Amino acid sequence: MSWPDKKIEVYSMLSASQPVGVEDRLILTIEEAREALRIDGEDNDTIIISLVRAIPAYLQITTGRSWIEEYNPLAKVAAKFILQLWYYPQSEDAVRIQRTIDTLLMTLAAEARSMG
Repeated sequence: MSWPDKKIEVYSMLSASQPVGVEDRLILTIEEAREALRIDGEDNDTIIISLVRAIPAYLQITTGRSWIEEYNPLAKVAAKFILQLWYYPQSEDAVRIQRTIDTLLMTLAAEARSMG
């Protein structure tokens, strides 16, 4: 069963240390996402969780491989940069972040090709 077919957890049942949507098997926990965005508190969790849930599909489409089956530090770093760009699209660093993302995605795509 692929990740979109899995049951979505209720946001209120998430704890800071538990991965976001455990059954979705996502790359970042809500705590990691908040840390990457430098956000304290739970006020924006609904938006953050929605963005975090979109990242695995984006990575799979852009690299040709699913990165949620096993831990990959490069995929986790890419996910954090993607989250920053999506959450703060008008940031003065947006162009630099996009270049970093592009480089990470090219590297992940090459890694995916080498894995067969």
